[in-house]
Amino acid sequence: MSPIALERTRFIMLCLMMLCVSLAQNLGAQQTLKGIVRGQVVNDSTNLSLPFTNIFIANSTIGTFTDSTGRFQIKDVPYGIHKVVASIVGYVPQIVTVRITDTTANNIVFRLKLQNIQLSAVDIEGNEPKEWKLNLQKFLTEFFGSTSNAEECKLLNPEVLDFAVDDKKSEFVATVREPLVIENNALGYRLSYYLKYFTLTKKVLQFFGEARFDPLETRSAEDSSRWKINREDTYYGSRRHFFSTLFHHISKEKGFNVKSISKEQQQRPDFYRIEAGSYINIPGSHRTEERVNSEDFVADGASIYEKKLSFPGSIQITYSKSLFNSKISEVELEQSSITIYSNGEIAEPLGVLTSGYWSTQRAAELLPSDYEP
Repeated sequence: MSPIALERTRFIMLCLMMLCVSLAQNLGAQQTLKGIVRGQVVNDSTNLSLPFTNIFIANSTIGTFTDSTGRFQIKDVPYGIHKVVASIVGYVPQIVTVRITDTTANNIVFRLKLQNIQLSAVDIEGNEPKEWKLNLQKFLTEFFGSTSNAEECKLLNPEVLDFAVDDKKSEFVATVREPLVIENNALGYRLSYYLKYFTLTKKVLQFFGEARFDPLETRSAEDSSRWKINREDTYYGSRRHFFSTLFHHISKEKGFNVKSISKEQQQRPDFYRIEAGSYINIPGSHRTEERVNSEDFVADGASIYEKKLSFPGSIQITYSKSLFNSKISEVELEQSSITIYSNGEIAEPLGVLTSGYWSTQRAAELLPSDYEP
């Protein structure tokens, strides 16, 4: 090759390299597009402003507090669909859904209603009844689960919990008067968890809520390394990981294999959990399994940040990239379709029945929606 041709080749290669860098930078910029949420919080009855109100993007580390005039501003909110929560002691929390599609600020006015506080049996008697303690232990076992993460979780304010037991229906219900304050030393977060629903029956556990995540203070490099490893292990193969890859049509290349289980020959497992729990398949059950392309179950939603997921019967999901045993889960929809967001969150928390590995991921495995490994 002549010197002129060689120089021309080098110039073309340099241009291609610069083009690749530019494209990568532009792609990164598109992936990190962020907007602003601002507004004010007032008392619904008096219209007086409510300073020092907790304002946060649900299930994330993004949040702030209102100033002395009840006003707030949250910057760096990723494009997409989010729930914004306003909460202060003595008032009923309020949630507003926003769509962040450009840099124009979204303005919200929260009108909070005073909360009717009813004294529980603990408050009235002044001491914790034996039955309440037993119910508390049952709640903690079900809520956190029995994973290694659960062993490092602590509920700091159990006194805000109340329980109701219906023996005829075999139903156990938990409610809260204030957000649960949880310290998760396995993942390195302190959570303010606004429990919205918690019901346990013989076959199903259902619970969901909105959480604000605050990173725990790092005491050593060992803590940082351990939290990083635990977060990644918790995220990879999780339901949110799968739904996120499904949204972006990359589930198979990310290690997820899906089989469809025919509804006609399907036998529901003896124990199901939603959001949490354990599951043992019934020995000797007969069913038909067929490997499918999971992307076929996804259709466009109302915006570019949401998609509809629907499938007949149930599906089995195997995550094959686990360092140890494969993570196998089963999913069945409780309604015709559910809405999934780009970050893997779903709009209808009670619209999905999960069993297998995903059913073991409970409150101890909660990660903020803005977490990315």
